[in-house]
Amino acid sequence: MNNKYFFRNKRLLFFIKTIDYIGAKLFKSRKIEDGFKPKKIIISNIGHLGDVLLSLPLIESIKKSNKEIQIFYLSLESNIGLLKNNPNIGKIITYYSFFQSSEKKFFKRLINSILSFSKTIFIIRKINPDIAFDLRASFPNTLLLLSLGGVKKIIGYGTVGFGFVLSQKIEWDDNKHEIDHYKDVLKVFFDLEPSKLELNLGYLCKGINANLLFTKFEIKDDKKKLVFHIVSRDERKMIDIEKWKEVYKYCNDKYEIIFTGNKEEAQYIQRNFSNYKNLKNLAGKLSLGELITLLRNVNFIITIDSFVGQICSVYNLPSIIIFTGGVDVKRFGPIGDKCIVLKRDIFCSPCGWYLRDGCKYECKDLSIIKKFIEVENKI
Repeated sequence: MNNKYFFRNKRLLFFIKTIDYIGAKLFKSRKIEDGFKPKKIIISNIGHLGDVLLSLPLIESIKKSNKEIQIFYLSLESNIGLLKNNPNIGKIITYYSFFQSSEKKFFKRLINSILSFSKTIFIIRKINPDIAFDLRASFPNTLLLLSLGGVKKIIGYGTVGFGFVLSQKIEWDDNKHEIDHYKDVLKVFFDLEPSKLELNLGYLCKGINANLLFTKFEIKDDKKKLVFHIVSRDERKMIDIEKWKEVYKYCNDKYEIIFTGNKEEAQYIQRNFSNYKNLKNLAGKLSLGELITLLRNVNFIITIDSFVGQICSVYNLPSIIIFTGGVDVKRFGPIGDKCIVLKRDIFCSPCGWYLRDGCKYECKDLSIIKKFIEVENKI
């Protein structure tokens, strides 16, 4: 990391530094007065499902100790399923980010992002919050969006620019886990001791019974249950399908193997495992509540770094979580001791910080079966 910025691209770094320099000269951020007690707050996190999941125990802790506070959550449209009906959140503000969208058509993505940016500014102005906390340190953040929305007091990281709008800039620590990064932003006002943190997703799993779920999808009771989660929209996180086939062949006679994922990922699974017997492909068939219930009631999980991996982490589920070189394990790795990390140590990892020419993705050369055999006796 170059001083306080995450960028390694010299041109982009110069551009962001220039914006911040000019912004600091023209813009005067509002300081936070002594005795200030917010009653209406926005918590912003435009990361993906796993990122938002890590923030929920903190929000629950805030709400338990500050029942009078109204919490508005600014996040991507794709995260609505996780946030909807959360009893600690008063309103969800949905945002379409150009940089976070999976839309392949450039102009459609551009128009959608411009419209969403304008609409979100109007919504924030209407809410008129006392303060906003942007949890995201990676690009893109929502600091400019919050400022244009009229938020006078903003707390967050300046690591990807627009730090000149912050009332209080949080110092970045490379050695902390992401949940602790979030905590550093929020603990400016709220007591967030570890003993008080817990994740309650009962609002998603309400009315879902594990035995009935197994019956619904014809999951057998006479075998131990093993979940495979093998696909990501970020192909850098995926490893050679032959590695998965190898462990599938080893496990198929001894375990009931269940694949998870979304509808698009279901096709990838079917295409690669259609010739294998007893294929239980539940990708695209489970609600979030059903997925969480399934994961908490199987014997073991093997997953790439994903939302499933973060569920394993926060609930400390017996699992192997596979990390390729694109992810900083210190920052996004599991916090539970039952989660086993499978990762190849390589000098250029995480590749977000190191620009390497001619990458051959050696970090993906991992043996799932070797690691699984090592831990199989614990299942």
